[in-house]
Amino acid sequence: MANITILPSRFYPSAEDFVDDFLKTLTPGIIDRSQFIDWRSIESKLKEFTEALEFYKELAYRLKDGADFIKELADSCLAHDDPLILIKCAFELLGHTDNSFVTLQDDIDILKLAREIANGNENTAFYFARTLRDLGFEKLLLREDIEDIFLGVHIGLETHRRKNLGGTIFQTMIKKVINEIINHLKVYGYDVDYKEEVTINYGKGLRKKIRFSYFVSCYTKIWDRGKFLYCTWFKTNRDKKKL
Repeated sequence: MANITILPSRFYPSAEDFVDDFLKTLTPGIIDRSQFIDWRSIESKLKEFTEALEFYKELAYRLKDGADFIKELADSCLAHDDPLILIKCAFELLGHTDNSFVTLQDDIDILKLAREIANGNENTAFYFARTLRDLGFEKLLLREDIEDIFLGVHIGLETHRRKNLGGTIFQTMIKKVINEIINHLKVYGYDVDYKEEVTINYGKGLRKKIRFSYFVSCYTKIWDRGKFLYCTWFKTNRDKKKL
């Protein structure tokens, strides 16, 4: 007579007791304190934008002396050797790090914008200055220490990095567990392997990307490769985790 495996949860007097014990095994977080903020990267950013931050500090002084924001910024960008660093710095001070900027009124390719200003296009320079004015950039220039604002923005942006970092760390941990499972199954004679990522076809022209797929050749064939157990997740804020 075959042995019947009884789930451990069946030994608990109630479902609530099992759930309480199970929840105690969960890890609330996966990122180490030392990785919570990437200070080295932030310090590198500050160094990269030192010249641009000085540019905006000087612009702030001229504005306090009565200069017109739009004309002063546009003329200064036209006169600068590298308007791209000024443009990128301005947008990063506003918490925007992408190479495109889109609003109801705008669809800006930042690299193209910088090239046009570098080539002396006054209309583009004034368009950039008006855009910053409408975004409230002048309010930043009136603050005492623009470097502190830049630092604060990038500390805030670390939340996005941590979303990706959590997925990467989870992938490393899962890989370790999967290797242990694979080795255990091989001890019992199963012909098992796995791939870290595979795309399967199913249905009518449908495809699904699966991470860490186990293929067990001794089982009934499915999708021409064998029955498999998989866990998958995505490393962005649209992520799901499945086992």
